[in-house]
Amino acid sequence: MDSVVKEEAPVLTSYPDYSSKKYWNTRYAREKGLSFDWLQPYESIRELLISSLQGDHEAEILVVGCGNSQVGEKLYEEGYHYITNIDFSDTLIDEMKQRCQHYEEMDFQCMDMRSLDIDPNSFQCIIDKAALDAVFCSQNTVEDVGKALEEMHKVLAPGGSYLCFSHGEPAVRGAFFQNISGWKLSTNKLKKPSTISEEPESSPFHYVYICLLYTSP
Repeated sequence: MDSVVKEEAPVLTSYPDYSSKKYWNTRYAREKGLSFDWLQPYESIRELLISSLQGDHEAEILVVGCGNSQVGEKLYEEGYHYITNIDFSDTLIDEMKQRCQHYEEMDFQCMDMRSLDIDPNSFQCIIDKAALDAVFCSQNTVEDVGKALEEMHKVLAPGGSYLCFSHGEPAVRGAFFQNISGWKLSTNKLKKPSTISEEPESSPFHYVYICLLYTSP
């Protein structure tokens, strides 16, 4: 069984380049065999995910920046089998294909969320646990975040939801989502797990940006 890493770390004064494919390939090679869930564990977000899926076990689900998270596996075990997991780290995708080979209907593809080779309107639910946060670390933040959100909008089916879990507060993140026309934005917040060490002035919450695509123009 894979080991599970708890999100517990000292406060950092500087951060890696989370937008770099090289960084992630190196990290996942080092963490081979481990599981790690950014921001919140599956149990903390399960109710929100199931609610968004409306009990539709035929729903097509996209997990962007899947990493070595257990979210896809947990959903699969609850009967949601049509799950596509993407990450731009080929090192990670190779490992996850091997790890999850017994989940026969679940797919893993190496892909950058800023440029998706996926047909429009393909997914009823998109799950993003800090993938967009990593794009915010890009040197071309405005352009790259805009590209990523346009791609999420493109592949989301009418009536579907893009759930973006983030460190970023609405005052900073909200405008980026609002720049995309055709979906309704709502926000929620979740108390950070007590295992997370943060700078004293940081928010005690993680934020969920829920983008519901209108069913008609």
